[in-house]
Amino acid sequence: MPKTVDHDLRREQLAARACEVIAELGLDKVSLVKIARAAGVTTGALTHYFPDKNTLLLAALRFAMKSMSARIEQRLSIYPKDYFLALCEALPINPIAARESVVRYHFWARSLRDPTVRKVQAAEHAAWLDQVKTCIAGLSGQSSHFSKEKMEAEDLIAFINGIAQRAVLEPKAWPARQQIASLRRHIIRAGLDGKAGPQPSKRQATPP
Repeated sequence: MPKTVDHDLRREQLAARACEVIAELGLDKVSLVKIARAAGVTTGALTHYFPDKNTLLLAALRFAMKSMSARIEQRLSIYPKDYFLALCEALPINPIAARESVVRYHFWARSLRDPTVRKVQAAEHAAWLDQVKTCIAGLSGQSSHFSKEKMEAEDLIAFINGIAQRAVLEPKAWPARQQIASLRRHIIRAGLDGKAGPQPSKRQATPP
């Protein structure tokens, strides 16, 4: 019998490899040939799933964003009420998260001149915003529809992005513990902590 191929999974795997190449080389130097080499496939195999380079690059951006969201969901499934720990998954506290942060920053620069990239970013940001609103509601012990939820979530996302940027640029000055401590201080200052709890252990702070 012919082998059954999960095409959605294969697209995701190729997008993940594209993320690795983008993080290493940047968007200007990436090519289908280099991505195919990293994935261990031919360029023909890539174009079977993605008709052109731009389509594959946008798939890589979506993967980077969705991967972060998936980690947040996974953490909440393991620690249902540890919303602070879930928010930490948005930080580059391990090599995979750091690589995805680099990818997102490369696309932020491109979005200044590419409306298609901005559109994808806006859609993925909206999904992340909902997650952050849920975490804020859990931390503060309030309804997920309290009056300032969107403003507070946008502020928190901006702060997380700032930590991530510094950590990507200066990894030695911003190790995981420093990132987590900075996020905790911000949440406390913003009056959102209520249930931030004790400092997570190194094992808890780093996904398996």
